[in-house]
Amino acid sequence: MTRRRVFAFTLVSALCLGACTAISYRPALSLGPSPVKIPARIQVETFTDRSPAEDKTKRAGGSSATEPDSMTGDLGTEVTNAIIADFLANGVFAEVGRHVDRPDAVM
Repeated sequence: MTRRRVFAFTLVSALCLGACTAISYRPALSLGPSPVKIPARIQVETFTDRSPAEDKTKRAGGSSATEPDSMTGDLGTEVTNAIIADFLANGVFAEVGRHVDRPDAVM
């Protein structure tokens, strides 16, 4: 094979594999450590997924983080979990969670 054919074969193979490869997306964030813990109890309600419907469809030759089989779970639930985990890990509030007795605020 000539170098050109080898390059073309490699390129086509990579494109085919890339189009067939599923991603596994889990939202994450990091606000960094809070310099001061806010003395409040925060209840976090589950966020609502308002991403466009076209982002939730399979795409030929491309991918979307919210397409079927790409998410590790429901987008709203996963974003909620990421926010709660980050607030807990970085000590932002005195208490934060889904079910908080007598919360000072609901997010």
